[in-house]
Amino acid sequence: MTTIAILATILAILTLAKIITCLINPRAWMKLVEPLFKNPAITTVVYLILAVVTGYYVLQSVSIVEVGAAMLFCVFLVGVGLMPYSETILKLRDEVIEKGVKKAWLAVIIWLTFALWILYAVFFS
Repeated sequence: MTTIAILATILAILTLAKIITCLINPRAWMKLVEPLFKNPAITTVVYLILAVVTGYYVLQSVSIVEVGAAMLFCVFLVGVGLMPYSETILKLRDEVIEKGVKKAWLAVIIWLTFALWILYAVFFS
């Protein structure tokens, strides 16, 4: 099995586990993820490390343009998943407008880097 297949298998297993747990006992899922949200600095570092490791292997197999297309697909899927919670998200909007994106500076830099890298690859490679 290739590294990409292993990563895809991990995604599939985690997705199925989450869906099954949420269908059977949503409170159990919330108890599982609650510590992640209570420790955002540690969770951010862990997510960043996992993103770097995963990104390294993914970018060994596919181009940044293909990654960008896959990310766009994921953005649409996340959007579909969040739409039932649009009222809650609109409340969050007010906090984001009030505080700005300073709290999300790392994510902004990462997305900006990917956007510029993709545009460079499309138009100059």
